[in-house]
Amino acid sequence: MGRILQAVRDGRLGKGDVLLVEDLSRLSRLEILDGLETVLLPLIRSGLVIVTLEDNARLEQDTLNSDAGALIGFVYKAQAAAHYAAKLKRYGLKHREQNRKQILEGQAVCPGWAPEWLTLNGDRWEFSPYAVTVKRLLEILWTEGSGRASQILNSEGHLSPKGLAWSQANVLRLIKNPAIWGARQIAAADYTSKEIAWRKTRSEWVKAGSRGDPPAKPQRSYSVVPETFPALLSKADYDRLWAVIERRRKSPKEKGRRDQIRYIGQGQTRCICGALASVRAADSRGSKAIRREMRLAESRGDEKRAAELKEDLAKAPRHSYLSCRGKELKTTDCTRMPIRLEPVTANLLVRLKGEHLQTLVGNSQSNVEHKATALRTREQLLQNQLTGDEKQLKNATEALKERVKAGRATAIFEDAWEESKAAVDATQQEIAEVRAELANVSSPSATSALDELVRDLLKTFSRGESNSEQRRGVNKLIQQLDIQITLDTGLQRLGISIGDGAVDWQPINKRLDTAALRALIFDSTSVAVELDPATLDELKRLLPSVGEGLVDPSVIFERLGVDVGDQHGLLDIES
Repeated sequence: MGRILQAVRDGRLGKGDVLLVEDLSRLSRLEILDGLETVLLPLIRSGLVIVTLEDNARLEQDTLNSDAGALIGFVYKAQAAAHYAAKLKRYGLKHREQNRKQILEGQAVCPGWAPEWLTLNGDRWEFSPYAVTVKRLLEILWTEGSGRASQILNSEGHLSPKGLAWSQANVLRLIKNPAIWGARQIAAADYTSKEIAWRKTRSEWVKAGSRGDPPAKPQRSYSVVPETFPALLSKADYDRLWAVIERRRKSPKEKGRRDQIRYIGQGQTRCICGALASVRAADSRGSKAIRREMRLAESRGDEKRAAELKEDLAKAPRHSYLSCRGKELKTTDCTRMPIRLEPVTANLLVRLKGEHLQTLVGNSQSNVEHKATALRTREQLLQNQLTGDEKQLKNATEALKERVKAGRATAIFEDAWEESKAAVDATQQEIAEVRAELANVSSPSATSALDELVRDLLKTFSRGESNSEQRRGVNKLIQQLDIQITLDTGLQRLGISIGDGAVDWQPINKRLDTAALRALIFDSTSVAVELDPATLDELKRLLPSVGEGLVDPSVIFERLGVDVGDQHGLLDIES
């Protein structure tokens, strides 16, 4: 119908064209004057001929202008169509009101209003086959954001509720449905009429020149009936999941493409100036030379050579650096230079292991225990508040049900129910956030999990084979343990701490740290010492073949006759 009206406005339909309809009510069910003004008269004035198949009547401009009887019959039919629409609307509203009453009483009705993962079997709700997809989505959302979750579902062949590919909007829309925890959501009556009235008011506002504030669009209001459907998650687990989602949304540490993590300390590393340090990729020297030559070939018009160089450039290595965001954005006066990512990662990996990590956690244990106690106290206070809120909600629900059953006005009672429900939801959300924060407090289990992940990553990193999944796992546990990393590229050192605890600094030595990884020397500590020229010359005399400058000091101790037992390490006498 909309396309026909637009074709009339564009002049693509007119004299000689015929529009066949069952009866006039199929064209318009608006109020008589609105229907004539917006639909019926524009169609006829265009020269279009309307034929109603119900009585074979022929409506056209010339006939209506010359035959008063035809005009009166036309207006009568339009009015009858409007009356029929009004009657149909009253019937529909009455039927839906009855449905709402049944739902509030807990009856299993209206399967068409239920979400896709539920089906009605007799008088009992059951999971449909689509519940498998929703369960998979909920499983993913514990660790991934909504955008990444949609990508995973698409890659695994899951379709959205409408049978299309998943998008972030699909995910967010679905997980807001209280049917996940077993509650049924039902919209308040006759929102459509309010929206139609708003559209009419807005149209008048636009025609008047859009002066003043635009008319506010009416908002849908809902009632939620708990314990109606079989639940995919308990209410407590659903609240905890939402707390995790909200924390990801609000925290800058959690935002971005976490599937593309290139650095295990992402979001937890700061420059010594206090600004965040982030990873940046840059061309190697060879890549820069290839790029220059490619531009010259393009300027000469040598397309073949330019294409060859473009392929070489794609294969050329790129280096990753950690740089100060404060310096990049000019929000601080930092002058420190970027540093290659590999030595920083190597230094960090060997320090997130075993006794060293346990010492850091132990040093901050008193702060952790104090924080945990405060969180538990806050949780108890909120639980007491929730008990009162739920009691008030129960009373409001009972009062609303009684009014609905009695067929009396419910507006005030619905407002009271909405306020009580909002108070319960807000308190439950706050409790979930406190529990999520409490779960993030450092614990031996988290430390052990990090130790195991780091041990696996050390081996693959030493071979240059680490992947995003491994880095992401370590990064999540670093955040959970609240490990803070401080980078001082001026003095070439890296500090780590737990929360606001004391910073443990160690020097960064690219050759030494990388070689230690390759030699699988874990749980190591780097020590910087200054040697006088005479001692340095003596070391070089004892080790005439230094090679790359990295040697096993046990060779020196052996020549000096010193027993160091099973200890071993590496010495960089060049720096």
